[in-house]
Amino acid sequence: MKTMIRPLIAGLVAASIAAPAVAQSCMPAAQRAAFDMRALQSQLMVAALSCDKYTEYGQFMNRNQTELRTTLTTIRTYYRGNSTAVDNYITTLANTHSQEGIRQGSHFCRDVGALFQEALAANGREGLQQVTANRRIATLQEAPACAANATRSAAAAPTRAAQPTRTAQATPAANRSAAPATTAR
Repeated sequence: MKTMIRPLIAGLVAASIAAPAVAQSCMPAAQRAAFDMRALQSQLMVAALSCDKYTEYGQFMNRNQTELRTTLTTIRTYYRGNSTAVDNYITTLANTHSQEGIRQGSHFCRDVGALFQEALAANGREGLQQVTANRRIATLQEAPACAANATRSAAAAPTRAAQPTRTAQATPAANRSAAPATTAR
């Protein structure tokens, strides 16, 4: 009897830990925006390093430093202050964007000039989030922003932050968040 109860208890504990991550079908708009902006930042960082666009990247960082600091704080809150989880997310995001750049080959550097122009022309968080959406930049977070009335319950319900899936190469068809994008710290 004891041997049957232990696996049952272990299964229930595992299910109770995993359930909140599965149950989160949306995230508060501020969190969604933070992941979108971090993805754009990551994509631009990879572009700067891969395509010698350091000046443009510096302009983007200087112009958006306040929003980007808020973004990082929001992501840290999402991962409940777990710096290892935050670092893993940011690293996985940058690796995803780098792999997408490699996949695109010479087209990647040819196309990033327009991305920098869009990002530098964007106004505030909403504008940067729109660039991310229009360019289908990978965020590695699939949950959409909750509707205004659902945000309160989603923010109030404690959820376990899902760990990013590690993949060798991003596939844009997989989800909006798997499109090319890069983030710098």
